[in-house]
Amino acid sequence: MSGYLNVNKAGSGLGFIFYGKEGASKATLKNFPTIIWLNGGPGSSSQLGNFMELGPHFVRPAAMAPYEIVKNNYTWVKEYNVIFVDQPVGTGLSYADPQHPSPYCKNMTDVANDFYYALKELYQNPNGCFNKSESPERIPSSCSERAMPESMLPPSDKRS
Repeated sequence: MSGYLNVNKAGSGLGFIFYGKEGASKATLKNFPTIIWLNGGPGSSSQLGNFMELGPHFVRPAAMAPYEIVKNNYTWVKEYNVIFVDQPVGTGLSYADPQHPSPYCKNMTDVANDFYYALKELYQNPNGCFNKSESPERIPSSCSERAMPESMLPPSDKRS
């Protein structure tokens, strides 16, 4: 499944591609954890992680064009639901309405707020945020206390 997660800006959204756990029915997907994958950057599409690393298929360069699509025997989709989210707005499959007064993120607070708003659509089952490259600088903000539901916080961090 693919589409856009709403952010709190009219005409803007975070593009995503979602893969349910292999072998799970639509009704049982909620029984499996969902991994949220974010590539580094900022500004690097998470679809690179999807199609070059841990998605169910690789795009592998052939000796000569065209490229080949091959099955990834080591995909994380064998055990988990995985969603590849392009963020911040304007990265990869994500889009921003240039007519909006402030369509793009200006700082990490903007990125975290957009991501928080988008993640509210995904809170039907446990999530984990994973990253690559420079994302370690963004993950704490994007998957912060504000972005994570209380059920995912360690007991020592529960909000009172």
